[in-house]
Amino acid sequence: MPKKKGGGKKKSAKSGGKAKSTWTPAAFSTEPLYSREPVPDVTVRVRGTVWQFLDFTRRLPAKTTVFELMTLIRSRHGDSIVGLTLYKDEVHTRNLLDDPTVRIGDIEFADAAADTVRQIWYDFGAREADCPLLLNAPRNLKIEALIRAEEEEKARKARKAVAPASRQVSRETATAGRRASLGGAPAAARPALVPPQSSTASVAS
Repeated sequence: MPKKKGGGKKKSAKSGGKAKSTWTPAAFSTEPLYSREPVPDVTVRVRGTVWQFLDFTRRLPAKTTVFELMTLIRSRHGDSIVGLTLYKDEVHTRNLLDDPTVRIGDIEFADAAADTVRQIWYDFGAREADCPLLLNAPRNLKIEALIRAEEEEKARKARKAVAPASRQVSRETATAGRRASLGGAPAAARPALVPPQSSTASVAS
C-alpha cells in the first residue's frame, strides 16, 4: 500500500499562544460617594389644651417640620379637627409656631439641652357642618330609659294620691243621691201612716 504524501505543515515544537494583556485596572477611591451624617433626635411631648387623653411623647428626628408634626396630631384625632395651632413651651401668642416649614431642631425652646423633653401645646377649633345627622345630639338609650322610668314613677304616685280622694267623692255623691231619693219622693208614693184608734172611742160609737 503506497504511503500518503504528507502535504501538511509540521507543527512547531513551541506553539504560538495568546499574547499576555498589558491592561491594568484604573485606581479607584475607597471613600464613599455619599457620606450620610447622623441625624440627631429630639424628644417632644405634645399636649392638648382641650383633651389630655390624646397627649403623647415621641422621639422624632430633629429635621421634622412643624407641618409634619401637625399632620401627626391630626391623624391621632382621625382628621376631624380644624384650625390647628401649635405653641412651644406654653400657650401664648409669642410662642406661636406659625411657620410650617420650620424644623423642630431649629426651634429655640426655653430649655434647649440635648436630653431635654421639648414641650409643644396645640389647640384647635370646632368643625362646622350643616348636615342634619351631625347636628342632632346623639341618643343615649340608658339615659332615656332612666328618664322614662322616672316619669312613669311620678305618674304612678300621682294616680295613687288621686285615687282615695276620688273614691271619697264618689262615696259622698252616692250617699247624697240616696238621701235625695228618699226625701224627695211624692206623698202618693209614700205609704200613709194611720194612727191606731183607742178602744174607748170604738166602744162609745
